[in-house]
Amino acid sequence: MMPLLQKSKTAARDWLQGIDTALLRTVAAAAALCMLLAHGFAFTNLFPNHDSTVLVFDAQWTMYVLGRWAQNLYFPLVRGKIAAPWLIGAFSIVYLALTSYCITSLLHLKKWSAALLTGLLGTCASVTAQLATYTYETDAYLLAMLLACAAVWCTERLPRLWGYLGAAVCLCGCLALYQSYIQFAVGLYLLLLLQRALQGAEWRHWLRQGVCALAALALGTALYLVSLKVSLAVTGYRLADTGNGLTQLLRLGPAAVLAGIPATYGNFFKTLFGYSGWNDRGMRAATALLLC
Repeated sequence: MMPLLQKSKTAARDWLQGIDTALLRTVAAAAALCMLLAHGFAFTNLFPNHDSTVLVFDAQWTMYVLGRWAQNLYFPLVRGKIAAPWLIGAFSIVYLALTSYCITSLLHLKKWSAALLTGLLGTCASVTAQLATYTYETDAYLLAMLLACAAVWCTERLPRLWGYLGAAVCLCGCLALYQSYIQFAVGLYLLLLLQRALQGAEWRHWLRQGVCALAALALGTALYLVSLKVSLAVTGYRLADTGNGLTQLLRLGPAAVLAGIPATYGNFFKTLFGYSGWNDRGMRAATALLLC
């Protein structure tokens, strides 16, 4: 028992010593500055909406039927069942800084690039839209973003077995908070593959990394599906068969899901400067300004 404890202590000490404190301070300062400048108004004013009742009344079943069972653990155990804007902002800033640190360390970015990346993450469409609509869930969603990036960090920096286990747990947590944020893990895996290909890595190494990424994503998804079935069995609920539920997605099958990926990106670029729903003239002008 003592050798195991000593080995764990040594591993933890080595990991702590490996943290780039200068980089961590840079992204923390950038996260605080960006979030306060871009979203300070949301963090100092209350914007309740119809779904905010989840935090006040016994309506947690909505998250179970949507497959987001981890939210029923996060709100009462971490932030509390309150929607205090300043507290949401504090947690959001911390999660954003840690996410930026994970991405920066994996891509080996310089400090100025890390600060820029932090600002881009803090003002990206998903975060901005979240603070304009479902503000009370912002920190939970940013935690999902952090877990997605932490999963990639686990597969890249931890030994093979521990890396897969850590990635699976992180991906499961990400999916259980908000399924859409798995895109950050997929995107980061692709960026790492592209970076190594551009650096002239041998195709065997490049292919091995791709297979490892797919294996980690598969393990995380499998663990999430098991946890989802357990949460539904314990609560007695069923998945919602709605547009934002999982039932319709599970009926599609792998082939339809894969075919929908390029179609989704095609629709994104088609409507980036084109009229679609809320994308009126003012929104298109704002998009052009941000891209410039």
